[in-house]
Amino acid sequence: MRAQEYTDVRFRVAPEEQIAFFGGDPDNFTYPRFDLDFALFRIYENGRPLENKNYLKWNSKGASENELVFVTGHPGSTQRLDTVAQLEFERTIYGTM
Repeated sequence: MRAQEYTDVRFRVAPEEQIAFFGGDPDNFTYPRFDLDFALFRIYENGRPLENKNYLKWNSKGASENELVFVTGHPGSTQRLDTVAQLEFERTIYGTM
């Protein structure tokens, strides 16, 4: 299958800045920040939305078995809130801090 190049790609939707940058601090490992970060685009061909069988479909009933889903998560963690006792335990048992 040969790749198709499209030149009419239009921005459709993205969250407002207030929800896309809730928390206001770029360092989410120090001060938790909750983001809704996405954008949706639509491809047009000859001035009309592209007819394609492969696209992201919305289902208000929820996902079916083996269906692609997007979930929230936490990309990392720190030991910022660990107590001195916890850090000493880590150092003693694992040799790290």
